[in-house]
Amino acid sequence: PQTRIDDPFALISFSLASSTSLMWKARSKAVLTELKSFNADLMCIQELDEYETFYRKNMESTGYSSIYVQRSGDKRDGCGIFYKPKSVELLQKEVIHYNDLVWKHVILMIM
Repeated sequence: PQTRIDDPFALISFSLASSTSLMWKARSKAVLTELKSFNADLMCIQELDEYETFYRKNMESTGYSSIYVQRSGDKRDGCGIFYKPKSVELLQKEVIHYNDLVWKHVILMIM
């Protein structure tokens, strides 16, 4: 769908920093309630875990489509982008692992 410049558009970026002091059951419901309250057209979420088991299905049930990339290495979390297809169209997806880019840059600097 085409969007004119003067159309209202809502964008948020939200970090879900994990803490061992916060229990997942209580935190998951609170975070989901908060995300829904924003009613954003596009949400970019860092440090997102439980994507497949929780966020994907719950956000889809409220009208969002999404893409997710798990962080490289042995990390459980990743980055998720949730968007409303009526407002935003996914044209292309490219995965970039920033840790790999940093190491390539460090190696080039040493050479």
